[in-house]
Amino acid sequence: EEEESAEVYFRISIALETVDLADKDIISGHLCKTIGSGRMEWGGRRGESELERNLRNARVSFLTEDEQRESDSGESRDATPDVLLDEPIMVHGKRVHWIDSNTGFIIPGVSSAGEIQSYRTKAEKYIRLFGPGAFFWPKSGFCEGFLHDIDGLINIAPSSSSSPTEFPPFSQELR
Repeated sequence: EEEESAEVYFRISIALETVDLADKDIISGHLCKTIGSGRMEWGGRRGESELERNLRNARVSFLTEDEQRESDSGESRDATPDVLLDEPIMVHGKRVHWIDSNTGFIIPGVSSAGEIQSYRTKAEKYIRLFGPGAFFWPKSGFCEGFLHDIDGLINIAPSSSSSPTEFPPFSQELR
């Protein structure tokens, strides 16, 4: 009975510490999409801005998410990756038509099934509409094997020798 009480106390103290620290967790805390969303959105916009800057510096032409929404082509724009490339490029030897920057940190087996499913749904929709693409994880990287079963999706992160938002090496071999 004493051992059971110690276990209960331990679990309660972990739960209380988790709640206490959650609003400080800007990567995956339970409040980061509610009270802390300003920080989460700021991080997302910063990653998108850096992605766009690096693509422009490399003279890659693309439409931003806002430009896609404003498009008068008559196409449905309910799916808008952060950048939709005018022409595909090669990233790590894979042909890419779009890139979506993500600031979350997903751990299969730990992150919620709903959160993982939302990334899966987004990737599958983008691939269906635009062709192969990439999720770019500038802030925290990604777990090896995350969504590896989706044909047409690659996960990319900054190399350890680059700045956190530096886009990985790519070429426009398909031009």
